[in-house]
Amino acid sequence: MIAIETLRNEVSQLPMKDRAAFAAFVLDTLPPPDHRVSDEEVQRRWDEMESGAVSGISMEELFSRIEGGVK
Repeated sequence: MIAIETLRNEVSQLPMKDRAAFAAFVLDTLPPPDHRVSDEEVQRRWDEMESGAVSGISMEELFSRIEGGVK
């Protein structure tokens, strides 16, 4: 089996279109994420927002955290 580091090096040399196709292939091999949230969880989070126990963030802050890998 090819080593991950070797694979990374090889893929990084591909043109962008080929890297994108390869990335799509890899993502297609993964199981779909489980984004299910119960009604109870939705209600709990809504109640926290309404009570002021937690505060929301702007869309800009959300994207910044996603791009920066911050949880």
